[in-house]
Amino acid sequence: MAKENIALNEEPEIWRQVQSGSAEERAEARERLVEANMQLVFWLARRFVGRGCDWEDLCQIGTIGLLKAIDHFQPAYKNRFSTYAVPMILGELRRAIRDDGLLHVSRSYKERMAKIMQAAQRFLEEQGREPTISELSVLLDLPQEQIVLALEANQRPLSLQTPLDNQDGGEATLQELVPAAEGEENWVQSLALQQAFARLPDRLCYIMEARYFKEQTQQQIAQSLGVSQVQVSRLEKQALRLLRDYL
Repeated sequence: MAKENIALNEEPEIWRQVQSGSAEERAEARERLVEANMQLVFWLARRFVGRGCDWEDLCQIGTIGLLKAIDHFQPAYKNRFSTYAVPMILGELRRAIRDDGLLHVSRSYKERMAKIMQAAQRFLEEQGREPTISELSVLLDLPQEQIVLALEANQRPLSLQTPLDNQDGGEATLQELVPAAEGEENWVQSLALQQAFARLPDRLCYIMEARYFKEQTQQQIAQSLGVSQVQVSRLEKQALRLLRDYL
């Protein structure tokens, strides 16, 4: 499918159709927006390749996030749609990878686990305690290794908010102990910042880049622009206010 290109002068009408058009207009507008932003979905989905989910599934999940972004986006705020959509698409992909539905357990393991649970329940009712692995092995006539593998394959993943005891007697969570995917949050913030900078007038963008990326003083910038240091200070404050609004 060829990429749908939407001209800037078309965007207001397309968003109007999404928000208040007829059912047919809304469906057509949403489809155009999805086609126009699928490269963004592909770009983000690549970050999750190799985490147990097929490429086609990743693209479908990312598209769900894109559709949610389309349905919730408010053009009146003057933000770029891509800036708004990126966190929603990433969030949908992360949730899907984390959920059980994408942790594929083979049918044979599931069936074996059902038998293990039934045998363990019978043992508990008869003996008043839970069976050991070796006792389950005898009851089911299965090697202990197969029982252990079946139990591990069917364990639910721990939530990042799962509390863990620590040596100080307090509680920590997995989220505090396991680092986030390398650079992911910084990357999202960097993308938003780049897009906010792109909206600044050229002069303000030059001043912000010189001040915060080239570490020049206001006096140095004033000399390069042929203005006073006071003017540079005023323009810098104006740029910061605009960036806060854009972000």
